[in-house]
Amino acid sequence: MIAARRRVIVVYGVLVALTLVALVFTTGSVHEVLSPRVAAACAAVIAFGKAALVAMDFMELRGTPLQRWAQVWFVVVGLVCIVLILR
Repeated sequence: MIAARRRVIVVYGVLVALTLVALVFTTGSVHEVLSPRVAAACAAVIAFGKAALVAMDFMELRGTPLQRWAQVWFVVVGLVCIVLILR
């Protein structure tokens, strides 16, 4: 029980940290370093990572037969989105 609770706290902390990193990609200063397409691709990677964490830990897909299918779906759809952003 304690290990599961600790995992939820760690995942929540990671989600908050990723949100703050994604916030950086919305500022104008990052566009001086990266092109808008690359910044959008980085934001999409962060978004799909966050969605995967939410699906695995808060929708309780981790450890179920649907875990592998959900992970494959996030990777395939994420890659398609990144290719469409960068082309």
